[in-house]
Amino acid sequence: MNNIINRSVILATMVLSVASLSISVYTLCALKGKESPLMQGIITGYVKGASDGKSIFDATITYSGVDKGSEKIQPDNNNPPNAFYSTKLIASSNTPYRVMANAPGYIPSSALVLVKGGKVAKQDFSLNKESNPTHKERLLTVPTQNK
Repeated sequence: MNNIINRSVILATMVLSVASLSISVYTLCALKGKESPLMQGIITGYVKGASDGKSIFDATITYSGVDKGSEKIQPDNNNPPNAFYSTKLIASSNTPYRVMANAPGYIPSSALVLVKGGKVAKQDFSLNKESNPTHKERLLTVPTQNK
């Protein structure tokens, strides 16, 4: 009888160890952005000009938070195409991501976006044109004064 109980205890311990290992591997995969839909969320949106509503295809989306990175805008499948972005990120229930849209000739815009596991967060951007796009170039070419 003791032999059967010992074998049952050993078997139960092995099952719990395997279950614990599976949970650990699943959690590790989720933290690394692999195969875990409950630990990931998606941010999507469009980037357009504020004054004309036209898509800005040379925009870049940058995000920082639990995860960090950037991506270039890709045209979607609409006709005409729109400047669409979609990125999968590690979810965080209480820490928002700072998402920024930037494009040459436009003033960057940013927003705080909360990414929840298994959910899609939508964040569109309307960028204003720079009033003086060559302003930075002139600042770099101002001659120094000789004394």
